[in-house]
Amino acid sequence: MDKISQLRLLITDRCIFSCQWCRQGGEGGGIGYVKPSFELKVEQIKKMISLLVNEGISHIKISGGEPLLRRDLIDIIKEVKLINGVKNIELVSMSPKLKDLGNSLCSAGVDGLTVSLDTLNKERFKESTGCKQLDGLEDTIEGIKIIRKKGVPVKINMIPQQNFNNDEIIEMVQFAGENGLSLKFIDLMTMNVSWWRERFMPLSEVEKILQPMIKDIDEPAFQPGGLGTPMKRYLLKNGVAVFLRDATMGTHYGEICKTCKNFPCQDGLMALRLTCDGKLKFCLYRNDNLVDLFSVVELSGGIEKTIREVIDVFRNSEFKKAWSPEVELHRIAQKDV
Repeated sequence: MDKISQLRLLITDRCIFSCQWCRQGGEGGGIGYVKPSFELKVEQIKKMISLLVNEGISHIKISGGEPLLRRDLIDIIKEVKLINGVKNIELVSMSPKLKDLGNSLCSAGVDGLTVSLDTLNKERFKESTGCKQLDGLEDTIEGIKIIRKKGVPVKINMIPQQNFNNDEIIEMVQFAGENGLSLKFIDLMTMNVSWWRERFMPLSEVEKILQPMIKDIDEPAFQPGGLGTPMKRYLLKNGVAVFLRDATMGTHYGEICKTCKNFPCQDGLMALRLTCDGKLKFCLYRNDNLVDLFSVVELSGGIEKTIREVIDVFRNSEFKKAWSPEVELHRIAQKDV
């Protein structure tokens, strides 16, 4: 298979949340993170994505930070949608502003919405996200319903955690069924944070909880482009499609991973990211090996070569089963010494 990376378009590093499992800068954060001094304008975003699409990228997820903080988000979606070769544009958000912007997002042409929602409990939501808006959870849920009623697919990403939300798994399945949503369970990723030991919940435990509700099972499959971790897919009796993103199933690693102090990690090379200031980012955890596409484009020299070399890192990656909870526990123990 010719592995073509998804593009995760990080249009801002700003956020209204302070989620416990996230990091400063959101998906644009990590080792060596420096806060961007500017955010790309709509036309600059369109130009860079056009160049990346020429090298085979066709699936785009708009993320951040919190993308709904960009006042020109609707324009970004509309302009990216016009690029020949872009097949799918999804939005990643859990902003309460989904309630107000839901209809406009659908009209702009968004093909899907992913919402990270670990709890349906108002107090837990406030505790885990730092959301200061009184009706934040209610507005986010209302936004989900508005967008789903427009016929746009909505997926909930839930990170099951011991001593936090492991008692809400069935409730989340019911919520997904009542609202026509799909549901993805993701194992907790924090990278060397000691409280991971108390919170990590193997997805095999989630499977046990789901077992009486399972109607059908598909073979594990990769995301579009063939990268990342193969996910199990279950169809439940209430009609909900459930995906399990279990890092113990393996992921893709490349040459740049071999010298990384965090190898093997849970995420590996699952998607190319374009940061809000025009840098290409290989993985979730590192910012010390970015490629400054903005400067290359401004100088108008070696653009195709630069992009091809970056995408080749993903094309040449290899699938390995390398990470395990024991690996993470050892890493945390070394850090605690």
